[in-house]
Amino acid sequence: ARDNAQLLTNKLYSLLSSQPNKSAIRLPTPSTALPREKPLPKPRPLTRWEKFAAAKGIVKKKRSKMVWDEATGKWAPRYGYGRANKADDQMNSWLIPAKPGDDGSGD
Repeated sequence: ARDNAQLLTNKLYSLLSSQPNKSAIRLPTPSTALPREKPLPKPRPLTRWEKFAAAKGIVKKKRSKMVWDEATGKWAPRYGYGRANKADDQMNSWLIPAKPGDDGSGD
C-alpha cells in the first residue's frame, strides 16, 4: 500500500512540475468508464387518463396567476389579496347608501 501511495504521489508531483500554474494540478481525462450501480429506470406506463387525453388531443393549459383588471387598468392576482375584478371588495363598497325606511342611527 505504501509503494502504491508513493507511486501516486510521484505521478501527481510530475504533473505539477509540468504545469505552468503551480497551485492546481490538471488531472488527465479518465480512460475507463465506470459502470452504473443500478440500471436506468424504465419509463413509467401512461395512466388511463393520459392515454385518453393523448388519443383525444387534450392538452393541459396552465392558467396565469395574474389577470388584467378592467376597473383599475392594472395586472392583479387572480385570487388572494388585491384580486382583480372583485365586485364586493370592501374597498369598492366603502359607502352603502341608506334606504328610505332604514334607521340612520344604527350601523
